[in-house]
Amino acid sequence: MDASPILLQIGRPSDGIWDLLNSAFISAFVSSLFGALAGAFAGAIGANYIAERSKDKEYLLSEIRNINVAISATSTILNVFITSKDQHVKNLCEKYKKQHEEYDKLRKLSRSQLGSNTYEYTIHTDFQTLMPIKTHADFLNTLIFEKVDITGRPLAMVTALSQTVKTFNDFVVERNNLIDEFRNKNLPPKELTMIYFGLDDGNGKIDQRYSTVMTGIYEHCDDCIYFSYVLSKDLIDRGNQIRSLFKKRHHKSAPKIGSVNFSYLDQSGLLPNADNYSTWHQNSF
Repeated sequence: MDASPILLQIGRPSDGIWDLLNSAFISAFVSSLFGALAGAFAGAIGANYIAERSKDKEYLLSEIRNINVAISATSTILNVFITSKDQHVKNLCEKYKKQHEEYDKLRKLSRSQLGSNTYEYTIHTDFQTLMPIKTHADFLNTLIFEKVDITGRPLAMVTALSQTVKTFNDFVVERNNLIDEFRNKNLPPKELTMIYFGLDDGNGKIDQRYSTVMTGIYEHCDDCIYFSYVLSKDLIDRGNQIRSLFKKRHHKSAPKIGSVNFSYLDQSGLLPNADNYSTWHQNSF
């Protein structure tokens, strides 16, 4: 039996099947399919847009909350150092400075009239004990660096504030230790005077520890006031920027930004001279 090849001939579908493929049914199916795909794509875009808006809204609200906490912590530091300067530091340090000036005048007068150092001066030492000031400066430093979206001067300012608070307290502790030392030694009046003002005792020995801490206490108190004062202003400005951005993007009212009574501080006479801090005004945020 001869083996003949079996040929499978595939030809054009019959006219009936071809008409079916081109029917309105298939066209509607294809249209529905593409419509569904387009709808799904548009839905995904819409869902992503809503998610991004919700994320942005939460970010801005979180930023406002954190800034308000930072303003509260900063203004607390400002108030406590303003109070300390008003009630203790200013009078204590200015009295010490005045005593030092009077002593220098008397010494110069004695030398010019007597041609020697034979003069007497009775000092009334003010050994009022100061206490270190407890603040949330370290917490504030961490908060601003980790949870507040801000750059420039405020970052440098909060670091300087934290360090300055620590140094101020170190000076206060050192002064208290020196007072205890002076009392325990029961120094003669002349020797105590030389140490009190940080002058040569006549034998080439100069002990300036007390005069150094007195200067340090006054200057660092002023630094803490000024740094917290400017930082408060920067945080309030930044908070109002974020609040305006929230209103613009989400057309809703945002939580209010904290405030500080700067007018009282400006009139108190307790703010240090801004000219002493000119380098801090070159950048904001």
